[in-house]
Amino acid sequence: MARYLVRWAIRAAGTPTDAKERGNAWLALLQMVRKDIENGLVKDWGAIPAEGKGYFVFEGTNLQLMNMTQRYTPAVLL
Repeated sequence: MARYLVRWAIRAAGTPTDAKERGNAWLALLQMVRKDIENGLVKDWGAIPAEGKGYFVFEGTNLQLMNMTQRYTPAVLL
């Protein structure tokens, strides 16, 4: 299986202006990441919260990578 380093950034246009809503959106994103880590697809994940950017290391096929990243694209630029 191949390993991919993927850099991501929060899509600023889709970020809620309300702090509580923004926090809930961030928690929802982290729950998705936890599931991908538990499923063994994501091997490492990191964030720079003040910049709204980060990275993850994915292990699998390119088709699996495309399917996984489609779930994140509404909120995150990959």
